[in-house]
Amino acid sequence: MEEKINNILQSGGSEYGAELKEISLSDPYGIAELINDKNGNSDPKFVSPILLAYIGDSVYDLIIRTALVLKGNRQVAKLNKDAVLLVSARAQSKIADIILPMLNEDETGVYRRGVNSKPNTKSKNASFREYMKATGFEALVGYLYLSGKTGRITELVKTGIDGIKEPNTDGKE
Repeated sequence: MEEKINNILQSGGSEYGAELKEISLSDPYGIAELINDKNGNSDPKFVSPILLAYIGDSVYDLIIRTALVLKGNRQVAKLNKDAVLLVSARAQSKIADIILPMLNEDETGVYRRGVNSKPNTKSKNASFREYMKATGFEALVGYLYLSGKTGRITELVKTGIDGIKEPNTDGKE
């Protein structure tokens, strides 16, 4: 998988990071204010981890697809093939492993809530453990997005993608 990702990105971390830095996300429609828990609280800390993951999945997908488009004009089918690999549960699980030491206490709590959630779906191409770590990662991205911390999302995604691209030295895939 890492080899495929290297072939997709072929730019050495800093170049890819430049594309990620060009991406600016915001919450122009006040989505965070529209999502309330059962008590009417719109603080992202109190939003269901499944809802956070739902939003986070879309935000992460948008970041990856935008970064791939910014790398240059290519056929949509090729872009989609590359995007699918990078947004897979397996890739997100690996990113989660890489960024976990970088997370503060609140972020770690949101990630763990996502990992411990009870989704109604399962992955066809990843183990249950990988799928749950990916759900935790998506919940974290959703939380950060709704909190307006889009720069932090970009930082974590860039670090995770760069970490996936590095050769594995521990003998595991």
